[in-house]
Amino acid sequence: MPFDRPNVAGEYKEPKTHLDPIIYKLRKRRYDLGWSNTLVAEKSGYSKKSIREWENGHGTPSFPALRVWCDTLGVEIVLKSKSLLRI
Repeated sequence: MPFDRPNVAGEYKEPKTHLDPIIYKLRKRRYDLGWSNTLVAEKSGYSKKSIREWENGHGTPSFPALRVWCDTLGVEIVLKSKSLLRI
């Protein structure tokens, strides 16, 4: 089943990890801001190579790194609890 989101080039891809939808939104946010990977790397304290690899799906950021990346781009991730069926 195809994943209903285009990558930046407008092509559709299957997600490789559970973080793919979040990473796609972070990459799009960077493009919307007109920022380069180099600028995000400088502002976040992570290397340009790390940012590039995360955006291209060749690496997965740790949760602390993901939080810093989101803060750098002005993005907030909200986790919600869902109801559990009690038996």
